[in-house]
Amino acid sequence: GRNPLKGLSYKSERINTVKKIEQRRLHKALLRYHDANNWRVIKDLLLKMGKKNLIGDGPNCLIPSKLPTGKQRSKPGTKKFITKHTSQGYKPLKGSFKQKKR
Repeated sequence: GRNPLKGLSYKSERINTVKKIEQRRLHKALLRYHDANNWRVIKDLLLKMGKKNLIGDGPNCLIPSKLPTGKQRSKPGTKKFITKHTSQGYKPLKGSFKQKKR
């Protein structure tokens, strides 16, 4: 294929496209390195590539040395992190909504 990040023409830079499903799964796992489900796949791949320095608990490491155990919990008393993209759902104002008696 051709590199779509640069102008496309017959002179465009050629790039290799991944066609094997195993390679695609490895690429997807690397893109989602923070997901605990991909930990084993990424660790095996990094060891195979000789990149043991990317496995550990340091600031320059890609994945932790031990399998992560579930979600990290926040400290008690901290507020939930909210952005404008965080869905909070519809919350009508107090007193503006009356329920009908059945």
